[in-house]
Amino acid sequence: MKSCWDPDPKRRPSVKTIRNTFGSWSFRNKNNDIFVKAELKRKEILKSEKLGPEFVKNPYPKAIYISRPLSFFISKCSSINSSLGYSYDSIVHYLGIDVERSTVDL
Repeated sequence: MKSCWDPDPKRRPSVKTIRNTFGSWSFRNKNNDIFVKAELKRKEILKSEKLGPEFVKNPYPKAIYISRPLSFFISKCSSINSSLGYSYDSIVHYLGIDVERSTVDL
């Protein structure tokens, strides 16, 4: 799996390689011990509660995404929409969305 995250796309596995790997895991029960070890490690990490960005050993220096709760942003957007007088129905009508057909008229 780590090879899929390689910064250089040329060093990542091909779709065929990934497909064959999944096939060997699913259909031939190869590498079953790897899954058992991974599950044990996952449970160990969950028990230690060492999850989150503060526990990352070597964060990728060019990463720009930071996980954060959305509740503040959702409530802020809701209050902005309500203060502007926009409702769900008026936005749907303005955008030309046919809710019944799930299409947008452009």
